[in-house]
Amino acid sequence: MKRLYETPCVVCGTLIVSPRLHRKACSPECLRKYRNRLVREKYRQKKSIMSCAYCHGEFTPKKAGQIYCGRKCSVAAMNGRKTALYLTDDRKPKPLVKVAGGPAIRTCLNCGKPFESDWIGKAS
Repeated sequence: MKRLYETPCVVCGTLIVSPRLHRKACSPECLRKYRNRLVREKYRQKKSIMSCAYCHGEFTPKKAGQIYCGRKCSVAAMNGRKTALYLTDDRKPKPLVKVAGGPAIRTCLNCGKPFESDWIGKAS
């Protein structure tokens, strides 16, 4: 004959009589609620302190999926991504660094006339 254990349900408090000692919930519905609560608690612990993806400072996120500590870092990271795309695009001039020694003479792609330019990019 198996031994029966009496434990309270962790969700509703109902007394559980079972041959299993470590039974936590009295029904599948209580078990689902218990597991959801465990997931929420684990998520809260996980999100308690994070490192900002831009400035690497520590912060506590206010919503799920937050990777930047604030608006300032978010905007700076977005500008950095846009600049990186702009610099790697071969069809646009690269506007961040000026030409050493003064303006360079370029040729207009539309009309073919020469002009002076401070931008570093394609020469043609």
